[in-house]
Amino acid sequence: MKSSSTKADYVSAPPAEAGAPPSGVQAEIQAIDVAPLERLLEVKKEQARLAEYRTRADALKGKVEDTVWRRVVDDYNSRARSFDQQASPLKTQVRVEYQKLRKLFDRIHSAHESARLEKEELELRHAVGELSDAELAERLKAPNQALDQCRGDLDAVKKQRERFLEAFESEADLESTPSQTSRPPAPAAPEGASDETSMVPPEQVGQVGGTLDLKTVLVPEESAEAPVSTGQPAAGDEGATFLLPLAALIVSGPGSSATEHRLSALNYLGRSEDNQIQIARPGVSRKHALIVATATGFTIKDLQSQNGTYVNGDRITERALADGDCVLIGNAELTFRSPWPASGRP
Repeated sequence: MKSSSTKADYVSAPPAEAGAPPSGVQAEIQAIDVAPLERLLEVKKEQARLAEYRTRADALKGKVEDTVWRRVVDDYNSRARSFDQQASPLKTQVRVEYQKLRKLFDRIHSAHESARLEKEELELRHAVGELSDAELAERLKAPNQALDQCRGDLDAVKKQRERFLEAFESEADLESTPSQTSRPPAPAAPEGASDETSMVPPEQVGQVGGTLDLKTVLVPEESAEAPVSTGQPAAGDEGATFLLPLAALIVSGPGSSATEHRLSALNYLGRSEDNQIQIARPGVSRKHALIVATATGFTIKDLQSQNGTYVNGDRITERALADGDCVLIGNAELTFRSPWPASGRP
């Protein structure tokens, strides 16, 4: 007598004793970084509170001077834009963590279906007379135990998933890939930002960990008179030049205000002080990534960092950057902007 049996690739650990560290599915759930999720939920609460203020202000518009009402509404609009800027990189990071939960759910669901089909097959074999009542009872122990465990694990994963859903407008919003989401709004131009042409000092080129064979020129924003050159230099022509657009990296993260770093030709990012852009945050390697200018823009390269470099939610080795791209390094959210300041500003 022979019975086929489906073996699942998922095995849940038995319940841990009181006081013992979590294992199995519970350990995997706890390993998911929910810090950006909690921060995003806080931002969402502030957005909801601000929306209530705006609704009440609109209702009281006719009872106050228009100048006063406009001043208050402009303040609310400004704060709303600020919250949107905070939420955008957080959403990208939360979606990355949610995918870990999603994969865990799929694994458990697959194991549940495997056990359910195995149970159904055994019951069919019993119905046709192949298995006796005693044999059926014995063989049903394993799939029944697996089904019970899977149901408990699925409940735990669904409970955590509900928490993720609280931070988004819909399930589709949470499930969307970075390419389907809108880019973050451009931050306001910094005070005193200059649009004048300047030369990158030669000593800044290649001063950390390497050299750059091209002279670089910082071009003015929207300059019709500025010469344009996008061609690569000929072989052996180390004196060739190419135009370096105005660009910046906006660095933000949990519990800190955003800071702007104007990009030069070579920009090392990492925890140590000898980087052009020092990011002393958890999860950031000593030499984490490099942003380098090319004849067609800027490219970011991961320097074999421990925790990786992400662009719009995708872990990358090297990628060309486009305006509005969200870069994640450790728990630091970086927004690439080019041109910077944006054109059309007063």
